[in-house]
Amino acid sequence: TFPVPIGALGMSVDPSEVPREGVGPHGHVSVSIPAWSQAKEDRLQASLVESVWTNWASAVASIAAACSGIAALGFLIGSWWSATWGQYNPLVIGLCVVVAVVWLYRTSPLWLALPTPPAPHGPFTVANSLPPGCEIQVKRVYLIVNPVSGGGRGQILVKDTIIPAFKAAGVTVDVQLTRRAGDAHELARTLPITGPDGPFDAFVLVGGDGTIHEVTNGMMSRADGKKLPIGVIPGGTGNSMMMDFMADDHRLVRSLEDAVAAITGGVAPWIDLNKVTYGPHPVKQTCYSTNLVGFSSDQCTQAVNIEDWNAILGAARYDVCALWGLLKGRRADVTLVLDDKVLSTKLSTLFINHTQHIGKGLRGAPMAVWDDGCLDVIGVEHETLSQQLRIFNGVKAKGAHYSFVPVMQQGKKVTLQFRSDEGLFNVDGQVARFEGGKIEIECIHRAIQFFAPRSALCT
Repeated sequence: TFPVPIGALGMSVDPSEVPREGVGPHGHVSVSIPAWSQAKEDRLQASLVESVWTNWASAVASIAAACSGIAALGFLIGSWWSATWGQYNPLVIGLCVVVAVVWLYRTSPLWLALPTPPAPHGPFTVANSLPPGCEIQVKRVYLIVNPVSGGGRGQILVKDTIIPAFKAAGVTVDVQLTRRAGDAHELARTLPITGPDGPFDAFVLVGGDGTIHEVTNGMMSRADGKKLPIGVIPGGTGNSMMMDFMADDHRLVRSLEDAVAAITGGVAPWIDLNKVTYGPHPVKQTCYSTNLVGFSSDQCTQAVNIEDWNAILGAARYDVCALWGLLKGRRADVTLVLDDKVLSTKLSTLFINHTQHIGKGLRGAPMAVWDDGCLDVIGVEHETLSQQLRIFNGVKAKGAHYSFVPVMQQGKKVTLQFRSDEGLFNVDGQVARFEGGKIEIECIHRAIQFFAPRSALCT
């Protein structure tokens, strides 16, 4: 086998690494299940390779067609203008048209008359006082560092900023470096809660959404059943979960020092997790989602974390991949059941969120909070291209899509039923593979503790 971009994850992953039993390399808590047959492996591998080439070919063709159409329209308008008025070069007029079209797209929330997005808010239910049992005296922490997160800045930040900030607050730090996918999961699952010098008070992570996912799932699978509060110092490229603290219009964490202060401040409220059950029927796999569970009929739409794309496009990869997916118009018929009620039978893209953000700056679930005992469901059906563009721009416009997206609901439990027996989906940016045509997601209320600034919880 060889690495191919797996669409539901958007990373270059060898399919043989997708877990079948035990604790897999991407932090899934699983039980022993029958191995897939080689025929299924070959079929899945072939479909992924075909999808990669189809994505690139159709995207290039779509962009070429769009550019040609705009240029042709500009030239025709320029020629008419020049023939009528006889003053300007048609190429100059055509260039002006192209610039105008690009400007209209970049400012599309204005001309599409998007509604006002929900008011900015933090990730917790705000009260007059702190919830009981959330104040902790922090003296000693495990610091789990992904050295390649954020383009390799993790180790530098730890040495120059993070450790000095903890020491200044009188907190002892035990640094644990991860070297490969799955290490953070194993550390959270096996590190002793009480060491020779006393008990540890927290797992602190320097990384992004993938590291949070691994540590959460590792801790939830500990043999001793013990849990430590989790603190996060943002060090990833997307940081979807921490964007709920760092959004420009509601910025609770403005720097690394603020993130450390939120941990040393000792306020760790309980938050919900979304329990995801999937796999071959009747034997299932289980993992826990801290950010989102996502599915799209177009693999390119979710391939936003491919390392090469990140290096070339940066945050613009979210726009590029989404637009490519819209141009191709692929469809899937997914049945969504929320709390035993069928909401839709023709979804092509959906997210089941725990947090407000689904990407860097993309506020997909603007009403979500972390401690309300509900999961937030966002679904797009077989809309026209113009409708999909409006939804896409609404997501970019800080959640303005909330009033017109086909599905925007809250509930306790979601069941997804697929026409296909097997496929791929996204859990916090990690690849997962289902069989049996069904995925179940259930909100687990007050599952773990998570450090937050005091101002995020009380007035």
